[in-house]
Amino acid sequence: MNNTTLMITTTNFTKRGGRALLSNTYQRALRLCSSQTFLCYELPPVTPTDIPATILKSIGYIDGVTRSSIAHVLQLIDKHKVTQLFVDGSNLGLLTRAVKQNYPMLPITTLYHNIETFFFLGSFFSSPTPRSLAILVANYSAERQATKYSDSRICLTSRDSQLLCRLFARPATHIFPLVLNDTFSIAASPPAVSSVPNPYLLFVGSNFYANVHGISWFIRTVAPFIPFQTVIVGNGMESLRPQLESAGNVLLVGTVENTSDWYLNAQAVIAPIFRGSGMKTKVAESLMHGKRIIGTPEAFTGYEKVQKDIGWTCTTSDDFIAALTELSSCPQPSFDPAMRLLFDKYYSFSAAFERLSILMSYNIDSSDWQG
Repeated sequence: MNNTTLMITTTNFTKRGGRALLSNTYQRALRLCSSQTFLCYELPPVTPTDIPATILKSIGYIDGVTRSSIAHVLQLIDKHKVTQLFVDGSNLGLLTRAVKQNYPMLPITTLYHNIETFFFLGSFFSSPTPRSLAILVANYSAERQATKYSDSRICLTSRDSQLLCRLFARPATHIFPLVLNDTFSIAASPPAVSSVPNPYLLFVGSNFYANVHGISWFIRTVAPFIPFQTVIVGNGMESLRPQLESAGNVLLVGTVENTSDWYLNAQAVIAPIFRGSGMKTKVAESLMHGKRIIGTPEAFTGYEKVQKDIGWTCTTSDDFIAALTELSSCPQPSFDPAMRLLFDKYYSFSAAFERLSILMSYNIDSSDWQG
């Protein structure tokens, strides 16, 4: 019997960021645990510029989902006699609906990187513009279809599962925490920047609303009162240098090729995050590099099993100041094996492989559903 798994992902897969890292890990795990054939189709990028295209977006034609890409996916399913479909994101729900309507017996698994409706609702409240409202409506429409037509729904946290149930009356069928491919380099070297302090606190995060809100708050209310300089690394953060460095005691680096170099000499990682959905990649990445984390309850969402062992949970600026004052009196090692062990156990590729091997072990004869 032929067993063929098809993964559908987006052009985001080739970019940096938490979503891309998680997608990369799942593709690798699926490739290894698929018993016979594994295919991955990356939806082509689309940049609509006219009014009809804008209308199409509002009903879920987003992130590469178009009539032509849907038709191509259906052709792939038919040509390769696909027996399992893995959809990399609930934003691709319109495609999920089309597949289920054409192949009702084909098992479909959707990975929810976060609850897109909730995420873009937060983005809209942060910047209430017609564009952000349109993006919210588009993702709500897509996510509703994904939830209705997927057989298995993977959420990263119990909170996301509860949100999914509140929005669409269906919770996750599986809760699998965030996982990452191992990019830790034991050969990492200190960054070649003469102004970098040693030791320092490290903030890792790209330029989007939850990160900007969190680090801006930290710089305003915490950074002036602690004995460490704060180093900020993240894609697109350069544009915020005047704003974030103006308070002093801050070095904004921005986009870097290799974050391992910056984790190496950091005394700890800070995660002052108050908004968002899903799990925060920076926490698992910190554990990968053997680092402790000082973060908010939001930053540790999904990490409850290890939260008390990996650092300090802070709610207010006074909490952060107290934790960092304590940290200054007990310097941390450049690599803590205990943190790395927790990464290996819960958030590594091997952990993802074990979970997916069980989930994707369908035993379905393609003749049962092929049209």
